[in-house]
Amino acid sequence: MELLLVVNTYEQKLGNVLAKIRLTRSRGWFERYSNSRMDKEEIATLRRDVDACWKDFMRKLTVQVHEATRRIEEGVTNIGDITYITKLFPLPSATGADHNTCLPGTRTGVLDYIRRWADHQDTVQVCWLTDVAGAGKSTIAKKLSGEWRSKGRLGACFFFDKNRPDATNKQAFCDTIAAQLANNQPQLLPLIIEGIQAIGPVLSVCPFEEKLQKLVIRPVKDAAVVLVIDALDECDERDRDILLRNLLRSLTQAIRLKILITSRPEKDITELLGSYRSPTDSLHDVELKSNRDDIAMFVKHQMERLVQSGDLTVEEVTQLANRVNCLFILASTACKVIQKSLSPRSRLQDLMDPKRNSLGDINRLYLAILTKACQIDQDGQSTDSEAPKEMIEVLQAILAAATPLSISTIDALLGSKSTGRVVEFLSSVLNVRNDGTVVILHPTFREFLEDRRTARPFHFEITDAHGLMAKGCLATMKRELRFNICRLESSFMRNKDVPDFNERVSKYIPEQLQYGCTHWLDHVTKSSPRSHENDRTAALEFVEGRLPLYWMEVLSALGKIPKILRDLQEVGSWYSEKKLKDKFKDIKQFLVAFSTPVSESIPHIYISTIPFAARKSYIRQEVRGLFPKTMSVIIGYSKNWPEPPQEWQGHTGSVKSVAFSPDGRRIVSGSEDNTVRLWDAEAGQPLGEPLRGHTHYVQSVSFSPDGRRIVSGSLDKTIRVWDAETGYAGYVGDNHRVVFGLNTDTIRLWSAGIRHTSEEQSHPNTHMVSTTTLNNAPDQIPLSQSNESHNLIHSLHFPPGPHFASPGFDDCKLLQDGWVSSSNRLLYWVPPNNRHGLQSSHILTFPTTSHLRSTWIDFSNFCCGTDWTKCRE
Repeated sequence: MELLLVVNTYEQKLGNVLAKIRLTRSRGWFERYSNSRMDKEEIATLRRDVDACWKDFMRKLTVQVHEATRRIEEGVTNIGDITYITKLFPLPSATGADHNTCLPGTRTGVLDYIRRWADHQDTVQVCWLTDVAGAGKSTIAKKLSGEWRSKGRLGACFFFDKNRPDATNKQAFCDTIAAQLANNQPQLLPLIIEGIQAIGPVLSVCPFEEKLQKLVIRPVKDAAVVLVIDALDECDERDRDILLRNLLRSLTQAIRLKILITSRPEKDITELLGSYRSPTDSLHDVELKSNRDDIAMFVKHQMERLVQSGDLTVEEVTQLANRVNCLFILASTACKVIQKSLSPRSRLQDLMDPKRNSLGDINRLYLAILTKACQIDQDGQSTDSEAPKEMIEVLQAILAAATPLSISTIDALLGSKSTGRVVEFLSSVLNVRNDGTVVILHPTFREFLEDRRTARPFHFEITDAHGLMAKGCLATMKRELRFNICRLESSFMRNKDVPDFNERVSKYIPEQLQYGCTHWLDHVTKSSPRSHENDRTAALEFVEGRLPLYWMEVLSALGKIPKILRDLQEVGSWYSEKKLKDKFKDIKQFLVAFSTPVSESIPHIYISTIPFAARKSYIRQEVRGLFPKTMSVIIGYSKNWPEPPQEWQGHTGSVKSVAFSPDGRRIVSGSEDNTVRLWDAEAGQPLGEPLRGHTHYVQSVSFSPDGRRIVSGSLDKTIRVWDAETGYAGYVGDNHRVVFGLNTDTIRLWSAGIRHTSEEQSHPNTHMVSTTTLNNAPDQIPLSQSNESHNLIHSLHFPPGPHFASPGFDDCKLLQDGWVSSSNRLLYWVPPNNRHGLQSSHILTFPTTSHLRSTWIDFSNFCCGTDWTKCRE
């Protein structure tokens, strides 16, 4: 039913686009010309709607279609099981759909070896195919995964890809593998569903190790299937370390499982997989006849059309094959350059010129491609003075982008119209994907551009690229942000309760604005200090006046308030001017104080926050006069932002242990509710969701000395190491140790990263863990403290208040989360320190800053409901 609704919506959107095109075609030429700008904008809006529906449709289709088909074929009536699979969030892009497969008749030696390895159960469980970049490893992985799928042997595959940020870490790995297992091996579906049920409602934040065990390892325990993991070197180094260690540790639990892994020979990967290395010959060794024959066959196949048309001769194609040094990426790129040229023979002769030696290696070929695109002569002069600058800026945007961007989005961010032309000129190294986004074809091109020695005059520092993107994001926000951007008619509802809220976001917030609002601060913190100072004036202009509130509207619509709070914690230190630092600090304090109304309802960014904002807040001082028709707090207001609350609410059980991060900016806590929580030490607000994984009280917590990890000890007799940034659980490097105390008058030293541990360390704990400390130096063993040193801090919960009056509304009540509601309509939100006084406003309190202080509100100018937009002057 859910998939049918998505299909119907998608069909409706496509119908709207078709109707618009038919209407346009039915007009006369003059009417078409006069309405062209309006039509273009409307079609662009319709396209964004269609793209959003398409992404939603493909995600649901990925996890449902194959399973539903198999169940129908097998006569299985319990289709309800499919609803469990839809709780997974697989990554469709990680299935390798964008990769090519080997040309028939090539790579026969290595393919035959891996086939034999997979078919014989007495061989090692892991095969590691490693070689230099561009040798053709991914095409081999793609071909074999296709063969194994057709034979019913494939369990799942995961292709890491630096062009896709969500495919460069382990976050979606387990969901993607489990969803494919359910599709490819339907007999495993009950075991996968059992794992999903065992994890329960915390599936999205479940620690990696637990999810891997319950969704992947246990289901394949007795299954003779093959997993394919391609381009492991393109996964974040810390994540791939955790992934590999957990996979290797689990092999004994699934002895019939085979895993094919491909990657470059990176040092950290070699240390773990060296013993599993494939004994096959190098894929790029020019001395091997098999490699030369494979390259010749590939080049002949690629140039076949040009030979048939007479643009090239067989002899010329043979000469090209002999010059590309048995490196597939070099051969593939050279063929693309020639194929896309208006004069293939002339372009081939340029590449074959021994003086230029463009085919000497891949870097020389990249340099030739960029030089030709800019029409730069031998003296380094360009026939178009703007071409090199425009091209470099487009390449900077593509490489620095936090997510792949479309041509129109890049143009909007850069304030240019050259992206399409640059992408066309560089089509041999850039690729426009099916969704319209632009990515580089191979990671070697990124490495070339970032190498000062090889890429002159096209080299750029990635920090400068981030500076360019930060500038573009800021300019886009200043140009396109506006009041009530989603055109909401009423303030009585939360964002999620507005029936067509997602459609409004897609329609009224263009892609470049969504990107700019979300990733501006990312680029600021990754750019050079020079970039910060150059953009200082523009940044200062942005954080003054109403623009910060308009920015919050978009962040609220996109659900990005928690992310921006984390970004604001970092960005203040990147600017040297005190006023700018103070402004960013004020924005952060504003968001912390009003995170509930800002996150939940866009209209209340104005009608609920401005009245209660601290009198000395920059935001309040600058916008109070611009939004006069809101409530006025007569008694009970704050002059300054409140200090962190004395009681921090978030745990549902007693807090057993707390610890500061090394920089003093975060606090970690462990509780009897079996969770670990991170807190902003300055604001007293929780950072993200609780870290779940323990099955009993969390007795002790501690940060690592670098602040990047958290260790927790529990009465469930386990210790866990967490990533302090992402919240995912896993093991850390070999030079890290955990010291923990047991209720047996002893302490133990646990190796948190070594795959093979001593007998004592590898046995599960048989006593409760009382205290833990994570330390980098194995020879520095801190003594654990006694249980008596941990004070119990009980969480406080605000009880529902009595009903009270708000002018113009009946039956008003104050909810636990601070909302004042009348007949399920949100009227306004009240900060914690004003809630008691709002219900007991007749009581005079001293001092007036008390958290029990009286609160008197003047509603004479209050605009809400369908009149909420009148709050603006």
